[in-house]
Amino acid sequence: MEGIGWIFLIIAAFLSYEMPIWVCNLVGQGATLNAVWAAAWPDVPTRVLFLIAYMLIGFLAWALPVGYVFALWNPETGPATRKRTGLILGFLGAPLLPVFQPVANKIQSCRDEAEERRRLKEIYRSDYADEFLSFTQFYEYCIWLKDNKHIDHSEPIRKSFAASLDNFRDAEILLGLSREYTVQDLASRYRSLIKQVHPDIAGPNDILRRLTLARDLIKARRGWK
Repeated sequence: MEGIGWIFLIIAAFLSYEMPIWVCNLVGQGATLNAVWAAAWPDVPTRVLFLIAYMLIGFLAWALPVGYVFALWNPETGPATRKRTGLILGFLGAPLLPVFQPVANKIQSCRDEAEERRRLKEIYRSDYADEFLSFTQFYEYCIWLKDNKHIDHSEPIRKSFAASLDNFRDAEILLGLSREYTVQDLASRYRSLIKQVHPDIAGPNDILRRLTLARDLIKARRGWK
């Protein structure tokens, strides 16, 4: 263990010595650093102070980034460090917010879409794989239902598709009917939907049969002919 300690000490000393040189060369100030070396070297006290300051700056130049990365990934300090970093970056980047906000919104939209596809794929595999030719067809049908406001966005997505104990309410949701509707509203909604999901338009699917069953259930429950 003592040998490993000496190895780490030598590496730390090497990095502390080289970091100022690398940084100055990176920003095009290598000649300036050489000039400071030359000016401080003839006088011994100045040389000692310069070397102390030089090594301290070199140490901080690599130790601070390494310590920061360690703090980010450490289970105990990581959450607090990431929160403080976010607050600082948010404060410094506030003037640029109008520029980056559309990009952030787009990224969030892509994440939401990916999460929705993942959840829908789980529902498709567990409940609807035998009713649609592919997940793509099921996904497009789900998007169509949302776009035409046949699903309550405030309800969990599975609740809108899975059967519940209240088959009558499920039928109303499938047909996109509110609590207040007449037999004429039911007939009009049914005709509108079957035109859009007809196999000649939407391809092979089981939706037409489900819509018909839903309409018949509502008519039977309401006592309509």
